[in-house]
Amino acid sequence: MKLPPGDIKNLTELIALKLKQDKNGKSIDKNYLSGKDLVSLFNSLGFKDAYNNGIEAEGLPENCSRKDYTRNRLNQLNAQGMIPEAINAYLSFCEDKDFAEAKIEELSLGISTLSGQNKISVNIKDDNTKSPKMSKRTTQFAPPPSQLDNIPEGYPVVFISYAWDDEDHKKWVKKLADDLRNNGVYSLLDQYNPKGESLTKFMVNGIEVADRVLVIGSPRYKEKIDNPKDHSGVKFEDQILTIDIYRGIERKYIPLLRRGTFEESFGKLMSEKDGFDFRDDSKYDETLEDLVLELYGKPSTTPPPLGKPKFSLSSNTVNSPSNNNNKVTSQIKNKDPFKGEKFLKSLLETFSFNLMDEYFHNMPERFDMRISDSFDAWEAIITSSVFIIHDKQLDDVIKEFFKDWYDITNLGLNYYEISNNHIDYHFYPLKGDIITDSKAEVCFNEMMKILHKMLKSYRAMTTYIKAEYPDIDLEDFSRKFEIEHSKI
Repeated sequence: MKLPPGDIKNLTELIALKLKQDKNGKSIDKNYLSGKDLVSLFNSLGFKDAYNNGIEAEGLPENCSRKDYTRNRLNQLNAQGMIPEAINAYLSFCEDKDFAEAKIEELSLGISTLSGQNKISVNIKDDNTKSPKMSKRTTQFAPPPSQLDNIPEGYPVVFISYAWDDEDHKKWVKKLADDLRNNGVYSLLDQYNPKGESLTKFMVNGIEVADRVLVIGSPRYKEKIDNPKDHSGVKFEDQILTIDIYRGIERKYIPLLRRGTFEESFGKLMSEKDGFDFRDDSKYDETLEDLVLELYGKPSTTPPPLGKPKFSLSSNTVNSPSNNNNKVTSQIKNKDPFKGEKFLKSLLETFSFNLMDEYFHNMPERFDMRISDSFDAWEAIITSSVFIIHDKQLDDVIKEFFKDWYDITNLGLNYYEISNNHIDYHFYPLKGDIITDSKAEVCFNEMMKILHKMLKSYRAMTTYIKAEYPDIDLEDFSRKFEIEHSKI
């Protein structure tokens, strides 16, 4: 059964629904799927797309919108009669499945949900045909359970990420996973999966449920994650890792070096982390023991408890232990230009004030493509469940600016395409001084109104950061972002 274009359009609107936020800028829709989520969803159905600060999909322009991406993939699945599978995959990504099923029923697609099972069946609307009733049967040949089905309580759970360098490397990784299980650590490894299990779902759900993620480093691993055209599981896992680290969940990931050096075998973020060196097989058992102790929260090396000085303290050198501690703490705080606001740093690392100044000068006619990279990064950070800014006024000005940015971005999604210089997006209905489409003209005028409001919120945010966080070098952050995201 294939759906008509109108039904595909309605299903697209449901799956790629717009972000709805409350007055504090938090998402109020439990079933909102980010660009990264959508890529994971469709990859579970056989596509090999990627998300690198934007959606990368064969046959679609770079950094295409969530809506355009979803519609394109649904059309391809519809041609293969795979819409029921697509809806099943969508439901598996929804936090509020009952609400999602109700919405699907409202669309009247000829597809109905099977209550309580989160499964979709196709009902072909033909009064002259009736489906025969099938009798239930018992079988001893049902698919084996997934390793994610019955995770035991009271044991640390680890997900193992690695590259398939060669057979020897795969065997070594499996031995490590086996040894961890034999030592009371529930390891999640792709080699344990029964045939027919979705690798994408295993990666997404496995990383989410795991207490820690063990990343096995090798030169081949780094080669794959650094290759923008690589669409392997390693690349996909690295994308999740990168976003989590930017969100402040960096201690979840532990590097385990098997081959090469840390610099040769990991990406920049992981190569800077403390980890375990498994290159020397003669020290394997010793290193494994240290790893297991770490996973149980009992590292082999711990600092001793803080004691009291066993000699007299001169009043000329220190007033008292408590006063001295206060001075040290104060010095440490003064060295942090972000004053403990780690997510402010994450946002600035994905932003250029220079590019945004140009944005206000050139919009709505055109804007630098790197602005899209920045917007996608901000959307991922701000809408994450762990995002928090302790400074209330800073939180307010950031979210007010992002709300305006979100509104203007989504309003103009369908009217921009890549310019011939491959540096800008331009408003393609604008030919000279004339807008050739009446709906596009309405959109253009609405964007002008939002742009005026957005400029005010941008200035308010910039002014506050400069006044309250004067030690942050905003120009340096801008320059680094522009270089790292250069399209040339």
